[in-house]
Amino acid sequence: MAGGPGPLHHVRGVLGESVRVGPAPGAHRVAIRGSLVLLVALSTLLVLDRLDLAIAAAFGAFASLYGGRRPAPGRWRTQAWMGALLASCAAVGAVVGATPWRAWLAIPLVAAVAGLATWASDRQGWRPPGPFFLVFAAGACASVPFAPADVPLVPLVAAATAATAVLLGALEQVVLPTRKPAPPHPPRDPRIRWQVVRAVVAVAVAGSLATAIGGDHPYWAMLAAVVPFAVSHAHGQLARGVQRVVGTVLGLGVAWLLLAADLPPLPTILVAVALQAVVELVIGWNYGIGLVAITPLAMLLVHLAAPIPVDALLTSRLLETVLGVVVGSLAVVAIRPWRRRVGS
Repeated sequence: MAGGPGPLHHVRGVLGESVRVGPAPGAHRVAIRGSLVLLVALSTLLVLDRLDLAIAAAFGAFASLYGGRRPAPGRWRTQAWMGALLASCAAVGAVVGATPWRAWLAIPLVAAVAGLATWASDRQGWRPPGPFFLVFAAGACASVPFAPADVPLVPLVAAATAATAVLLGALEQVVLPTRKPAPPHPPRDPRIRWQVVRAVVAVAVAGSLATAIGGDHPYWAMLAAVVPFAVSHAHGQLARGVQRVVGTVLGLGVAWLLLAADLPPLPTILVAVALQAVVELVIGWNYGIGLVAITPLAMLLVHLAAPIPVDALLTSRLLETVLGVVVGSLAVVAIRPWRRRVGS
């Protein structure tokens, strides 16, 4: 049909998912916003010689991802609310991280965050949906052995970065105003209670297994376990798991090249900022493709905060990701609504 999309505009992705060949509409705006926020936050921490707090800054920067790709009246409220939630999760995680029992205390904390965020995402229509970023904030901060004096700095850095994201989003609305209302919330999932149960169980089991076997970063297993619950149907959830593994494997190859180069802090920050932009440009095509950039970005931020041997870092990421995906996929398949048979 005239005016319709050409044959190269869409292809079929992993497990049949439709993939748009090219950035989603408005993706470049999110990429610019997110990259600027991360650049300002990491550069400030570099000047202050506190790159150990880089991961807290990343959580605040996530606020810029919410509320839609295009400016809309009231979007700043959504971003401010999500920024507050992200900073709160990071704060509670940091409190756990300052205790000697952080490895096991992190499990019920992150499981509770996963359940509550899954429910809230459905009720409030978060865009992007799901508990992933809040789980990331709580789990990552709970895994870091923070000194008591540094615990208040974690939410402070996250909140300051989130405030920067909100201000940039509001400025975009002033410079590029729109009168179009925000898209309506998606319909609520009538099976949300089961989604909550699956998320809680998957996170708790994955975290317990990863901790029991001595994993270096158990929260990576918990993150991978919660990935499927950004979508509501089982097929899409299982596809997310496969994409998580495939994208992580490819992304670890990129991460190895970058970490092996042993770049100084400033070039590392610039590479991380560039990767942040790439993530937002490609994540709308396909989740697996996005992970090829997300994985090295996460590895660089972890390495900035607390450098450890590269081989150990990458191996841990792979093994704990596979563990989390397996547990999350089993939760999708095994935890189903119980239905009484007719006539029984």
